[in-house]
Amino acid sequence: MLNSTEKEAPLAPRPVRPGLAAVLSLFCTGAGQCYAGRPLRGLVVVALTFAMVLGLGFLLITVAPERPVFDLSLWCLPFLLHAWNVWDAYRCAVQPGARRSPVVMCILFVAAIWILPSLGHTRKFFDALAPVHSYSIPSGSMIPTLNIGDYMVTNRLGFSPKRGDIVVFSPPEAYHGNKEDLVKRIVAVGGDVVEVRQGALWLNGTRQNESFIKEPMTGDFAPFKVPADQFFMMGDNRNDSFDSRYWGAVPRANLKGRAVRIIWSREPGRMGKGL
Repeated sequence: MLNSTEKEAPLAPRPVRPGLAAVLSLFCTGAGQCYAGRPLRGLVVVALTFAMVLGLGFLLITVAPERPVFDLSLWCLPFLLHAWNVWDAYRCAVQPGARRSPVVMCILFVAAIWILPSLGHTRKFFDALAPVHSYSIPSGSMIPTLNIGDYMVTNRLGFSPKRGDIVVFSPPEAYHGNKEDLVKRIVAVGGDVVEVRQGALWLNGTRQNESFIKEPMTGDFAPFKVPADQFFMMGDNRNDSFDSRYWGAVPRANLKGRAVRIIWSREPGRMGKGL
């Protein structure tokens, strides 16, 4: 029994493990700071990371395609920021008086930053906010412009589709294959009459000089007038492309973005190439 004059000893602060703080921030930005008793600082780190990614996304869609944007020092910034995030979590943990946050708070922080954005409707919400979207190329229908395994980014902000644009779109109703997004080149717009003969594309009665296609076309396509507010799509690998010649024109509402740049390729010389 304690005497009435005796006081209970204060509880010792819960120890903070610097190594664990660094590992947490390595796998979830800001989580180490939260663990080390600095949840608001963790949120600031998350906001800085988001702002940098958003800024680089705007850079990709605003710089003219013919200008290079893959300066090594610029594209190292996200990695340097993440390294600073890990170091900052360690520094927060070794500061005198650091107190470990409750486990529940850490779990809620990770859930809010890492898990919630990946769930159904939440993910769609964040996707809608993104000015750019990345896609991998699974087939050879756009060779030689886009090779299998290339990664490209698209501008999802308000764009005005025109002939020659490479766009990502959802398949029209007449398409009976896999309903995943497709990437093709717009060769004709609403009101145009498109035709294939003599191995070439004819548009409104004029033969088109298309230096970007892989090879001359081997089959013919009868004259077709593109409906208003729709687009006729073809792959650059014309003899191995399942496109509007088979399933018709694509409505404007189906378009999701214009391809602007290759961000990764198995051929290093293609990285950063504008489209």
